[in-house]
Amino acid sequence: MSARAPIAPPSRNDRFVGWASRVVGGPVGKRAFAGTNPNWAILIALLTAIAAWLVLILRQQVCRELPGRAVDLFGSMCYSDIPLLYRSRGLVDGQLPYFDAGNYPVLEYPVLTGFFVDLMRRIAVVFGAPPGPGLTDSQALVAADVFMGVNVVVLGLLLLVTVRSLALTTPGRPWDAMMLAASPCVVLAGVINWDLLPVALTALGFLAWSRRRPTLTGVLFGLGMAAKLYPVLLLGPLLILCLRAKRMEAFGRALGGFLIAWAAVNLPVMALAPQAWLSFWTFNSDRSGDFGSIWYVFSLAGNPVPHLNLVNTALLIAACGGIAALIALAPRRPRFGQVAFLVIAAFLMTNKVYSPQYVLWLLPLLILARPKWREWWIFTAGEVIYFVAIWMHLGGDLASGSGNGNAAYYAAVILRLACQGWVVAVVIRDIVRPERDVLRIRSVGVPPRAGYIADDPAGGVLDHASDAPWVERVRSWLGLGRPRKAKPAPAPAGAQQTGQEKSAGFRWVVQAWLGSRGLLALTALVLAVVTGRSFSDLIANWDVQHFLNLARAGYLDDPKEMAFFPGLPSLMRLGGAFGIDPLVAGFGLSVLASAVAAVALYRMGGVWPAVLWLVAPTAVFTFVPYTEALFCAAAFWAWERARKDHWWQASLLAAAACSLRVSGLFLVGALGVMILTTASDGVRGRLRRLPWLVLPLLVLGGFATYLHSLTGSWTAWYTAQAQGWPRGLTTPWQSLLNTLPAAFGDGYPQWAWMFRFEIVSMAVGLAVTVVCLSKRRWAEASWVGVQVLAFSLSYWFFSVNRAVLLWFPLWLLLGEWVQGRLEEPGRVPAKPVLALGLVGSITVMIWWAFMFMTGRWAS
Repeated sequence: MSARAPIAPPSRNDRFVGWASRVVGGPVGKRAFAGTNPNWAILIALLTAIAAWLVLILRQQVCRELPGRAVDLFGSMCYSDIPLLYRSRGLVDGQLPYFDAGNYPVLEYPVLTGFFVDLMRRIAVVFGAPPGPGLTDSQALVAADVFMGVNVVVLGLLLLVTVRSLALTTPGRPWDAMMLAASPCVVLAGVINWDLLPVALTALGFLAWSRRRPTLTGVLFGLGMAAKLYPVLLLGPLLILCLRAKRMEAFGRALGGFLIAWAAVNLPVMALAPQAWLSFWTFNSDRSGDFGSIWYVFSLAGNPVPHLNLVNTALLIAACGGIAALIALAPRRPRFGQVAFLVIAAFLMTNKVYSPQYVLWLLPLLILARPKWREWWIFTAGEVIYFVAIWMHLGGDLASGSGNGNAAYYAAVILRLACQGWVVAVVIRDIVRPERDVLRIRSVGVPPRAGYIADDPAGGVLDHASDAPWVERVRSWLGLGRPRKAKPAPAPAGAQQTGQEKSAGFRWVVQAWLGSRGLLALTALVLAVVTGRSFSDLIANWDVQHFLNLARAGYLDDPKEMAFFPGLPSLMRLGGAFGIDPLVAGFGLSVLASAVAAVALYRMGGVWPAVLWLVAPTAVFTFVPYTEALFCAAAFWAWERARKDHWWQASLLAAAACSLRVSGLFLVGALGVMILTTASDGVRGRLRRLPWLVLPLLVLGGFATYLHSLTGSWTAWYTAQAQGWPRGLTTPWQSLLNTLPAAFGDGYPQWAWMFRFEIVSMAVGLAVTVVCLSKRRWAEASWVGVQVLAFSLSYWFFSVNRAVLLWFPLWLLLGEWVQGRLEEPGRVPAKPVLALGLVGSITVMIWWAFMFMTGRWAS
C-alpha cells in the first residue's frame, strides 16, 4: 500500500470532530482534497492558541501582586512560581543565577532555564522593572510584576512555536495541533513555571526528526534537557527503534548532537560553579514524595514509602524495560511519538513529584501518540480536576469538620493517574494492534480497518525502514509470528497457528497479564488509602515474613524456617546486595515470573490456559513474594522444553524449580514418566534422556545436605514442616475427617471458607488426574496425582488452594474446553458463559487478595 495514500481529515475519522463539524456544514466530502494546503489549518491553530493565551492573561490578572493589594494565590487558582522566584532567588537584586547567589538560595533548575530566566530579567529591566539591589518591598513587587509580564509574552511565543511544530511534524495532519492550541491545560498551567521552554525545544526536535535531520534533533533534545530533565528519556526509545530499523547511524548523529548541545550549555557552570550546578540534582534526590505523586498520597495518609528513591527508580526502570520489550517485539515497529509518550508518562506517573505544570510535557506527546479527541477529553478531564484539587488542598479548602479533608485530594490524584493510565493503555493497544492506530489508517473511501497508509509518518529515517533480522528471530522464538496487517481470530488451543494468529493470541496474554496485575495492584492501592497501611506492609503477610527472615538471617534464626527452600530468599538477598530492598526484589521477581509462566502456558496450549491462569482465584500468590510465580515459571518452561525434546534446557529449568519448592521432586518424577511413556526411539532413547534428571535431583540433595550440616538430621525439612504446621503423616480419609469440622464446624470460624476451598481444590485435583488418565496423559496425571496424594497425607487439607496454580494440566484442559465450546455451533452460547466465568474468577481473585492483604487466613 502506498505511503502517499491520502490521510482522512479528522471530521471523517474522529466522531467528536465529525459532530462538531455540523456547525459549519458537516464532515469533508469524499471527493474533497483534504489537507493539500496545511497553511490554513496552521493559521487557525495559531489564532486559537493566541485566543487561549489571552484567556490565560485575563485569569492571571487577579494574581498580580502589587503594593497595597492582597492576593489569594490558591483560592484564585492562578498561582505562579515566576514572580515568587524572582524575589526569592536574588533576581530582584540583579544577581546572576548560579554564579552570584549571594545570600539567596541557588536557583534549583537546570542551567538553560537559569540563563533563560536571567535573559527575562534583563528584558524586564529594559521595560521598566526597577533594578536592584536595595529595592524596597514595593519596588520589588513592581519589578516582579514587570518580570512576570515579560515572561508571559515570551512563554506565549514559545507556545506558538510548539503549536506550529506539532502542526508540521506529522505530514497531512496540521489540524492535530488544535489539541494543544485549544487545551484548557495550557490556560491553567501555562505560566506556573518556565516549562514551555523545554516543551518548545522538544517539539522542534520532533519536527527535525520527522524532516530527517537527526543531528539537529539531538541538539534540540540536548538543549531541552539543559532546561528540564525529561527530554533525555526520549533517547532510550529512539535507540531501540533505531536498533530495530537498522538506523544506528542516525541515532549516533542524534546522540552526538545531544551531547554537544547539553555540554556546551552545562560545562561553563560545571567548571565555574560546581556546587550551584549540582543544586538541581541534589534537590531532586533529597526531596520526599511531593505534590501530585502517589507517594505524596501515602505520606499524607501517614504511611510514607521507605527508600523512596530506590522504589521510584526501580519502578521507572521496570516500566522502561517493558516499553523496550514492546518496541522490540511489537508486530510492527511502533511510532516514535507513541513510545515517547509512554516513556514520559511512565516517568511522571512513578515520579516523586507530579506538579500540575508537567501536563505541558505530556500533552504534545499525547497528540503525537494518539491524536483522537476521545483520549484528549479523558486526559484533560483528569488534569482539570486535579488542577482544582491541588489549589484547594494547598489553600485548606478541602478540609471539613466531619472527616479527613485529604480524601478528596487523594481521589483527584488517583483519578488523574487513572485517566493517564487509560491513554497509556490505548496507546499500547494501538502498538500491538496497529490497525487501530489512527495515523496508520487509510479511511478515505475505505473502511477504517482495511489497512495502513504509513509506517511512521513523523518517523523521519524510521518511516518504512525494514526490520533488522534479529527481530523476526526473537519473535519467532517467542511464538509471536510475523508482523500482521489484519486482525485474526484466536487460534484453537494446540492447533497449528499462523504467524498472524500467534501475534493476536500473544496480545491476549499480555493484556490479561497487565489487567490481572493491575487489578491486584489497584486492590492494594485502595486498601493502602482506606486502611492507612503502606503497600509494602500489605504484601508482606504470612509466608512473606519467613522469606524476608531467610533473606536477611539465613536458616540460623528460626529452625521452623527450614521448611522453606532457599531459591527465593537467595534471590531476595541478592537484590539486597545491589541496594534493592529484599521485599521489593521479591515482589518484582513474582510479578515478572508470572509473565514468564503465562508465556509458557501459551506456548503449550494457546491463549486460554494462560489467560485463565492469570486470573485464577488464588492469583494473589503470583503477585506477592511467594514461590508460586517463580516455581511456575521454571516448571512450566521445563515441561515445555521437555515436550520439544530439549532436555538439557528442561534439566536446568527443573533444577531451578527444585531450588524453590519441594514440588520440584514431583516435577522430576513426572518428567521421568514423560521419558518412559513418550520416547519414540526405544529403550536407548529413554536411557539417553534419563540422566538429565540427575541435575535437579542434585539440587534437592544439596539442600538436604546443607540442612544436615546445620542440624545433623537428614529429615530436617520434614521436621520443620511438622513442627511449624500440622503436616504430620495422616491417612487420606483421616485427613478429610480432620478438614470437614474446620470447614463446616465452629472451631475455626475465620478460616472456614478457606478450608472449604481446600476441599474443592482437592476435588479439582482428583478430577484432573482422572481426566488425564482417561486421555492417556500419563506424565500430566502423575504430576497432579502425586501432589493430590501428598496433600491428602497431611493432618488436614492445607495449602492446596495455592498448589492449584502449579497444576498446568488443569489450565491446559480448561483451555481446550473453552476453545471447543467457542468453536462448536449449536451449543449453549459459549461467550456469555465464558464471560460470567471470567467475571466470577476475577471477583474471587480480588476477594482473595483482600483476604491476604488484610492479614486474614488466605494461604
